[in-house]
Amino acid sequence: MKTSTIILTPLMLAFMLGSANRGTALNPLETISPNTDTLSPGESLSYTIQYYGIPGGTADIKIDSGPSHLNDTLVFRADVKTNFAISAFWRIEDTFMTLVEKNGFRTLMTRLWEDENGKKQYREEKYRHNKIKIQETIKNKTKTFSVKTSGNAVDGLSALWLLRSKPLELGDVESFNLFANRKVFNVQAEVLSLEGIKINNQNLETIKVHPVLHTANGKKVRNTDVTIWYTNDQKRRPVQIKVKNAYGNLKFLLNN
Repeated sequence: MKTSTIILTPLMLAFMLGSANRGTALNPLETISPNTDTLSPGESLSYTIQYYGIPGGTADIKIDSGPSHLNDTLVFRADVKTNFAISAFWRIEDTFMTLVEKNGFRTLMTRLWEDENGKKQYREEKYRHNKIKIQETIKNKTKTFSVKTSGNAVDGLSALWLLRSKPLELGDVESFNLFANRKVFNVQAEVLSLEGIKINNQNLETIKVHPVLHTANGKKVRNTDVTIWYTNDQKRRPVQIKVKNAYGNLKFLLNN
């Protein structure tokens, strides 16, 4: 699932939450702390995915309350698909869902339905404290295995909510474990600067965050570079995400 793996995993490398509001004039050296709304159900948004500056698809994100029998949980859903022009060469229609626990913010389970050029696959991941149990089904053939992890880990989509709930003050480095591509990575997300950007003809003041992935032995992951711009307000909406990797340059721009 080459292209969508890069999108859906290392920091969702790509999909985001919230609608953009015009930024408030602020002290250029001051960040505003998030409020509880950053982890509340009801958000729904749409992103345009650009590949080398050319619109190639969309990512629609929605957040809902978790099942009634699981208190303090949220369900995130991302639907990703290529546009008409790109689908003529490579069609992607993927749905990713994740169940997270708000207390301590950790992933409990993920489900992924892939349909790429007619090749369909289903994957389910169950997160435990010391391991992640995976079940993959392709062409009615199912295999199961597990990956060891030390402490809690989050999936790529949940990582965006985790970061936006943090203070994100200039110079901060947020550390957490991320499960992606059958591996557990340590992420060091550095708050680089406050930056004014223009999205959909709106001037926004944003917090520029640079998450860096490291392997289990501490080595930096090469050929993967991610930058996220969150609005510098209490809602901390990620309005732009840029990803550079072996497959090229991707950009996610909030539409609404």
